[in-house]
Amino acid sequence: MFANPLINLLSALFVAVSPWSITLSRTAHEVEVGMVFTYIALLAILYAARLLGKKGTNNQSSYMKVNTIFVVSFLLLLTSIFTYGSQRIFIPSVLLGLTAVAYFYKNELSNVKSRLAILFVIITALVGLSLIPWQARGRASGVVWRGVSQDQITNDAIYDGTGVIKTPIILTRIYHNKISENILDFSQNYLKNFNFNYLFFTGDTSPESTPQTGIVLHIELLLFVVGLLGVWKRQRGSNKAIPFVILITGAGASAITLGGPHMLRGSNMFPAIALFSAYGFFYIANSLVKNLWRKIVLILLGLLIFVNASFTTHQIFIHKPVQRPWYSDQTKAQLVSDTWSMRNNYKAVVMKEYPYIFFLFYNKISPSQFLANSDIMPESRDNQWERVNSIDNIYFGMPFDCPKGGKINVLYVCKGSEVPQNAQILKTYYFLDGIPAYSLIEFYPFSEKNQAAELPSMFNYMVERETKYPDGVIPNDIPGWW
Repeated sequence: MFANPLINLLSALFVAVSPWSITLSRTAHEVEVGMVFTYIALLAILYAARLLGKKGTNNQSSYMKVNTIFVVSFLLLLTSIFTYGSQRIFIPSVLLGLTAVAYFYKNELSNVKSRLAILFVIITALVGLSLIPWQARGRASGVVWRGVSQDQITNDAIYDGTGVIKTPIILTRIYHNKISENILDFSQNYLKNFNFNYLFFTGDTSPESTPQTGIVLHIELLLFVVGLLGVWKRQRGSNKAIPFVILITGAGASAITLGGPHMLRGSNMFPAIALFSAYGFFYIANSLVKNLWRKIVLILLGLLIFVNASFTTHQIFIHKPVQRPWYSDQTKAQLVSDTWSMRNNYKAVVMKEYPYIFFLFYNKISPSQFLANSDIMPESRDNQWERVNSIDNIYFGMPFDCPKGGKINVLYVCKGSEVPQNAQILKTYYFLDGIPAYSLIEFYPFSEKNQAAELPSMFNYMVERETKYPDGVIPNDIPGWW
């Protein structure tokens, strides 16, 4: 991207130590796979453009090599659009931006502008086709931004007509209509992705966020801003525009979804921040200070980056696991292992939610085993996710953290600290901060249960008890497990 190798190495450093990179790679998010394929494809396109720009390369062999590179880039981008939903927005957008740069700004990309345009058209068409079946849209269909509601526009018009100063109807129609209100709403959503508090200090509201850290290092607040100005002022050629194109288009997927800026959906813009931060470091070291002061500033910046990266990793690996642990998968491995080994001792094992994937993963259940021994509901628009009713005799989807009453000889997996009054706790699981996560219980008739039994630490009995059935136990002839 830049001629100076120091800037390139610094960019790699910022990617390696930034919170977004550590978090998403350690949790194996599919968005990381998409980013790798996408950025390799972009790198290949830049290489092809530079190859044709060299003297003496305008021959048949060079053209064949460039065409091969574009075919490989196409395959990488095609693969990427099926890894994560944000890639279907980012890839056409960034290709359009690079094509515009190639056509309207004389640079290396101009050498491959026709190929870029063709690649953009083909990829965009394939993305459009891939979104036609509702099955292919997946979760994206539930989180996509649908614009301002008609009720809001109507309310704005009513305010104009009922205020102390009456607004002429023509102005009301100009100010408050679908186009103007949606432009304002989308602009607000888009610009939130560049909010400094989100980027450098707090992150988003998703489970991926880390306490007291943003998406990138705190020190990058200075380096990123200086880098933006430095690239704009001093960098020449097509490379000047490319990081700006990536930054601007990278926020698109997050802007058209609900819930504000999001680490996963906006992740394609973060490598551009690393590029600008690296250039900012270089710019400060080489433009603003000289001689002895340059060495002092370099050492100071290096120390700040080291301390900041150390703090970030400390927050991710020490604080994050114990803050809001209910968002993590703590205790899942042991819970799955225990329930799987105990299942044959009971008529059924009953759980809340649909955590079937943990059983497949930790028990290394093959797809054929899973399909042969599971009850799976047909896919529909209303139910694309919670479709696995059971695996073997383990049943999912209990609508309670823990039921007030249950059946004899059934193992119930309860969530949280409350257990029924006629339950015996067999095993408990705690988050790293000591808060109860789960418990394994059996039901007994009230007449047989010893109510004086001491509960494990932090657990307590429910205030209400099962009164619908005699002795608080569901009869065997009643269908269902709760």
